[in-house]
Amino acid sequence: AFIRVRDLRYLELINSIEERKKRGETNNDLFLADVYANQGKFHEAAKLYRKTNNENRALNMYTDLRMFEHAKEFLVSGDPKDTKTLMTKQADWAKNVNEPKTAAEMYLSAGEHMKAIDLIGDNGWIDMLIDLARKLDKAE
Repeated sequence: AFIRVRDLRYLELINSIEERKKRGETNNDLFLADVYANQGKFHEAAKLYRKTNNENRALNMYTDLRMFEHAKEFLVSGDPKDTKTLMTKQADWAKNVNEPKTAAEMYLSAGEHMKAIDLIGDNGWIDMLIDLARKLDKAE
């Protein structure tokens, strides 16, 4: 049926699930979570990802969708590296949607000082640059 209507997205999903089953994956809840995510039922998918101990998949799904507040719920054990990565992705997104001030603040929060300095300098925010210079350690 999916071939007849040329729904390539579902065909790829079905193919992916078949390949994973061939490799020995047997968790039907995980397959169902992928189907839910493909259907746009993101919260249901996230619940199943959590149930199957695949919080990283939920984190990646929400990050790709730019739903950063939901993604924060799935940071595994509050790992600072994951938090920094999420904040950097959020800052990249803010920069891409032409929100440079927000992006600069997020880069600073994530510890990406050079990216923040470049962005602040490109926009000519001298007072913000001076404040940043006072706050940073001399070694940085």
